[in-house]
Amino acid sequence: MKYTAIVQESIDPNGPFPHLISPVLRRLGWDVFIIPTFEAVHCFGESAFNQWIVKIVEEIQPQIFFCMPPLDFLEKKTKLCIRGGGTRLVGYVIENQEKIRNELAEESYDFLMVVEGAGKKSECTYIVPWLTTKRSVKMVDELAPQHEVLLLGRCSDSQEAFAQEIAKKGFNIACYGEGWANGPVTRPSKLGLMKKASIVISPFESSPKSNAQVSEAALMGCKQIIESHPGFGVTLLKACINNKIFAYNNVENCIELLKHKNVITPWLDYPQWDIYWPKILKKIAIRKDLKKENTDTLSLLYSVITHNLEKSGRLLAAKNTLREWKRFEFDDLGLRFISMRLAYREKNWSACEAHSKWLIEKLGDDCRVGSIGLMGMGYGLGLFGNINPLAECYGLLLAVYLNKELFDQAIEMVETIPKSLRCSAWQCVPANYKNEMYREVQKICLDEIV
Repeated sequence: MKYTAIVQESIDPNGPFPHLISPVLRRLGWDVFIIPTFEAVHCFGESAFNQWIVKIVEEIQPQIFFCMPPLDFLEKKTKLCIRGGGTRLVGYVIENQEKIRNELAEESYDFLMVVEGAGKKSECTYIVPWLTTKRSVKMVDELAPQHEVLLLGRCSDSQEAFAQEIAKKGFNIACYGEGWANGPVTRPSKLGLMKKASIVISPFESSPKSNAQVSEAALMGCKQIIESHPGFGVTLLKACINNKIFAYNNVENCIELLKHKNVITPWLDYPQWDIYWPKILKKIAIRKDLKKENTDTLSLLYSVITHNLEKSGRLLAAKNTLREWKRFEFDDLGLRFISMRLAYREKNWSACEAHSKWLIEKLGDDCRVGSIGLMGMGYGLGLFGNINPLAECYGLLLAVYLNKELFDQAIEMVETIPKSLRCSAWQCVPANYKNEMYREVQKICLDEIV
């Protein structure tokens, strides 16, 4: 039987937890639907977000709803609705939160996985190291600089003195994070820095970032030295020792390890979901009679979020959301419309041409298609203002021909644009007044109103 799961993750590669578990579940044969939680809450607010969740769960009826309390933004009544339909609510707790323990006592969750150091084991909890997937570390900034020794973490007096002592011994050390001169960096840049560094030093901080950093460095095959701190958890530190991942107790100890960095090897078998998920499933009574009905509400959610991300210029996040949307629907007008726009922004002229032609054929010559309406239907999308979407399709197709210097095709196409839409279509074409053929096409487009 093929199981179904709804997973809360960040779709934005710059987000805090992209591709946290979904790639592994899909590899194990699960049907997975991702809720872009942070993007959705930012777009709608918490109250509306909870209403979306209830409706999506009612339609899809998954066996598992995977969330990250307290970052799941789920209200108590929403949790009751999720569990009331037979779906098992499974939480992945990364921080030591008194609130979570209280909610567990009230049986708000069916099962909790707790990152070691973030809580205590109980009948309904399972202690795990920080778990993520290899896909989560693929979005690497290849232009990140290379350093001999890389220290990532928050700046403090003790950490500054720590770095100065290492530098005095002749090591080229670079420090990134809040408070350092280099400042904090985006997640892809952080991954790029770790990938290129000869050695990564991972100090412990009282936040999940420390465990995540050790995990990400391991999954990328980086050489690393971690601080010997109980906050990392016994399992992780023990695994470090077994895999010859060196840990330091003080700066003198760290410097000694750096002198012998050639013997430090990457952590190639860092524990992953593949190992822990089957064990967890044995502890959860999953109902087998649930089945997916439809995904209309989730499709609409993806539609609104994708258009919102594209409009705000977050193109990587928009592309990732679009990719999830395409998993279960491709001929939706809104999906094709945003695909056309993203292709145009990326200068993928062939894809933009294909999408615009498809949309023009589907929309036909119906000029009554208004500029305000449902985003899922491709109406009222704002890159070029409140322009009739049919006019925007014509305009982007015209822009493609002009960018490819296919001026004859551009002139022929102008003649096919309804006269009432030509001016609006031309507004979608970036200005290029130095080009004589551009001016010729412009003259034909605007001839009716001059």
